[in-house]
Amino acid sequence: MRCYRARCILEESIIRRTRDNEEEYDTFFDEKNQLINEFNEMARTMPNRNCAFISSAVKDQATIGVMMTDIEADVKAYVKNFFSFIKLECVDISFEEITVETFKRMIPNGYHDNFKFDEDLLNDYELDDLFSNYRRSYISENITKTIDKKDALAVAKKYLCSETFEPELKRIFRKNSVGVTK
Repeated sequence: MRCYRARCILEESIIRRTRDNEEEYDTFFDEKNQLINEFNEMARTMPNRNCAFISSAVKDQATIGVMMTDIEADVKAYVKNFFSFIKLECVDISFEEITVETFKRMIPNGYHDNFKFDEDLLNDYELDDLFSNYRRSYISENITKTIDKKDALAVAKKYLCSETFEPELKRIFRKNSVGVTK
């Protein structure tokens, strides 16, 4: 899984909230959030689940949070599809990979009164423990599934990090390790 912060220059400026246009502003973002929810619902049905949402929008710039379980997917194409689906034209995109914690902090920053990043999505992404709140009492330090040595070595080879990672994996799985393996 990878998380990104994408910054986009939009063709048109986002509507700003003023005293005179609060209803128009709310209607605009209600429509966008409904489309975002539809976009994410479709993504949940795919083998490689992805998620995106608007974190902030000012004038002609929007920042979105993106979570992708398909680590080989084209992030730029996904972001363009996202903006196209929510009916905003993005003319320039820059993005950076971020931590899950940073992604988590982006969620409450934006226009998400009707945006659903709910427990169902947390289950889909197996992030319950990272996003735990007062309703969740169990927090585990294990955020990945258990994997055996053979599978761990295969994954290391797949992602071309076996040269440096293989010795560490062998040390971790060594039967006569001294002390606690961390």
